[in-house]
Amino acid sequence: MFGTIEIIQNIIYFISLYYVVFWLLVLIDSEDIPRRKIKEWPSITIIIPAYNEEENIIKTIKSVESLDYPKDKISLIVVDDGSSDNTFSLSKEYCSKIKGFKDIVVMTQKNKGKYAAMNNALKIVNTEYFATLDADSFPKSNSLKKIISLFNSEDIAAVSPVLKVYRPRNYVQFVQWFEYSVNHFYKSVITRLNAIHVTPGPLSVYRSDVIKKIGGFREAYKTEDMEIAMRIQKNNYRIVQCDDAFVYTKAPYTIKSLYTQRLRWNYGTFKNLLDYRKMILNKKYGDFGLFQLPIILISGILGITIIFLIVYDFIKRMKPTFRMLELYNFNIIEYLANTKINIIWLDIDVRSVVTFLVFLVLTLIVIRFSMQIYREKYPFKRSFSFILYLMYYYIFLAIVWLGVFKEYLLGRDNKWKK
Repeated sequence: MFGTIEIIQNIIYFISLYYVVFWLLVLIDSEDIPRRKIKEWPSITIIIPAYNEEENIIKTIKSVESLDYPKDKISLIVVDDGSSDNTFSLSKEYCSKIKGFKDIVVMTQKNKGKYAAMNNALKIVNTEYFATLDADSFPKSNSLKKIISLFNSEDIAAVSPVLKVYRPRNYVQFVQWFEYSVNHFYKSVITRLNAIHVTPGPLSVYRSDVIKKIGGFREAYKTEDMEIAMRIQKNNYRIVQCDDAFVYTKAPYTIKSLYTQRLRWNYGTFKNLLDYRKMILNKKYGDFGLFQLPIILISGILGITIIFLIVYDFIKRMKPTFRMLELYNFNIIEYLANTKINIIWLDIDVRSVVTFLVFLVLTLIVIRFSMQIYREKYPFKRSFSFILYLMYYYIFLAIVWLGVFKEYLLGRDNKWKK
């Protein structure tokens, strides 16, 4: 008979296997979203909200200048969110020299957050479409045309690009490189189910009238990119991903900064799920309510469960070792010198080995599809980072979710300004 721990493990295995196989079947059995033929490119406003981005803001503005899109169809709005550095002055000085755009506005406001910066800009947006571009992100020149061409029906309210890590330099960023590729494989799948739950800041494009109609952006626990997507879905519009529109964005360089970022993201996700809880398992919202929202919530719960299972298993395995160390008066060197390692093959948990091999094969298949979407070949020189991603990254995310529930139980809120 299975004990409680074994039952929990089997449930985790089943849920994980179900969703991975489901994603692959959806991807194989569905068609790409058709593009519309465009004779005349529509006008668009690109909004860059910025807070203390003096190191990046000029490069980001230059990336807008470099877009392969008619310049007389582009309006640019840079909103400085009360920066304490030279973001505003640098933006104003540089933008005063730009020629050819339909319109350029550089404004500043008291520090209120990205959502307030976006709403201030929206007040003067008079184009059919607008895009948000994070001030540390740099789109490829052909990305905007590719995104616009996917607005092939009136019910599509937003189109998001594929993100890539900008010039990764260490293992933390290389691991994120793999994470981004897998995440956008996943988004490529769920876009076919109309189940995207976040429109990322780097060059997501929206229909202006739709966003104004549903009330603009909200503070949303510093995760307005997710909240606006949730509200778009609630109002029965569609969000799609453009698989060949690439935007490079700077990624956290240290584990500490990565943890801080992911804690903010996941805490905001959890709080938004609570706000939109009536959509969960509600068939009115199709696969988004029946499939996507439950899996987001389940992933957090599974993450916490996995942490407790790891701790429980470690304590269970360490008990005999602890008793033996007591006999040696905790002299570890003497204990190791007198310890023989005997492997009894019949004692190996075959079920766990088979499960691991199945998940390994499925993961490699997902990576293969991810590289296709990313238009990249597998980077063999980054294989060690891939091993770190495969073995430890999801444990890291589980720790993040543990932090999310701790912050929630303590009644804290996101305090980050960026």
